[in-house]
Amino acid sequence: MRKRHHVSRNASGSSDKTGTWYRDDQLRAAAKFLANKPKPSILLGDLNVTPWSSPFQHLLRQGGLRDTAIGFGIHPTWPSYLWPMRIPIDHCLVSPGLRATKREVGRNVGSDHFPLLIELEFESAIQHSRSDFPIRARRSIQGPNK
Repeated sequence: MRKRHHVSRNASGSSDKTGTWYRDDQLRAAAKFLANKPKPSILLGDLNVTPWSSPFQHLLRQGGLRDTAIGFGIHPTWPSYLWPMRIPIDHCLVSPGLRATKREVGRNVGSDHFPLLIELEFESAIQHSRSDFPIRARRSIQGPNK
């Protein structure tokens, strides 16, 4: 099984100046941590930022990450109870070497956030000559019992 790093975050969601500074500091720390780790890496969770925000763009650049939403559209996940105001603040970011093959918003599970459903595969699997390799790569990301 290939080694990977997974970081799950729920960055501070306070909208006051202190809460915003704390959230941005958490995102900077995550970027620094992942930039210094062997690849592949996955960062996922409620980051409390939209993909067009400056802290999010900084996280991508400094962490060497890619947004799995690219090519799949905008997936608003919060708040689940207020359709016209939903925004995408739950994310799955990956390092080079991984890519999303499927990404969608799941059904309401009783939270104020909708879940993200994402399938990942190793990019090297795309060029591999054996047709079953991408399936094995996906299984290694999901774990041995999936």
